Amino acid sequence: MSATPRGKEQVKQALIEAGITLFSQRGMASVSVRDLAEEAGVNHSLLFRHFGDKETLIKAVFEERFNRLGIFDETAATDGEAMLETSIRAVMQDEQLWRLMTFAALEGQDMILNSIPSPYIATTLKQLEKRQQNNEIYNGVEASVLLASGFALSLGWAVFRRTLMSMAHAKDRNFEELRVQVDKLWEDMIAPR
Repeated sequence: MSATPRGKEQVKQALIEAGITLFSQRGMASVSVRDLAEEAGVNHSLLFRHFGDKETLIKAVFEERFNRLGIFDETAATDGEAMLETSIRAVMQDEQLWRLMTFAALEGQDMILNSIPSPYIATTLKQLEKRQQNNEIYNGVEASVLLASGFALSLGWAVFRRTLMSMAHAKDRNFEELRVQVDKLWEDMIAPR
């Protein structure tokens, strides 16, 4: 068992980590302040002392997860298609983040998501706009629409893949084979025209 958090910063971080764990498992609505405090190993009154309310903690959880993504490393991908794919994969590989985003959307927490700056998304968007101006990537829609649609495709794939593939009578397909096909579809969609 880990030591009880002491001091303002340790308590705040313990509550944020508890929020990341519980909210990504059960959603924000079904997790109580007492659940969070128990997971963090602190008294529930400390959540109110340090965050004011549960909604502020939820915002801090998302800020923490978005900050962990850092900024988009433009050296990681040399062309526009690879850059967008790299960006989308970074979010999709962070299961806690995409689960948090899914629960937030399902529970109507869009305003919280809209109020949190994501350095990673901001730098990705800036690079997309630059690549569109240089005709390196599809520019038939705004860069923000391109990025959002890429995340929508990936989030949908992560959350609903098994169900939708079963409905399409392809439930026994190898995941890697399907991923290659989805990647090909996305590359064809964003190739410069």
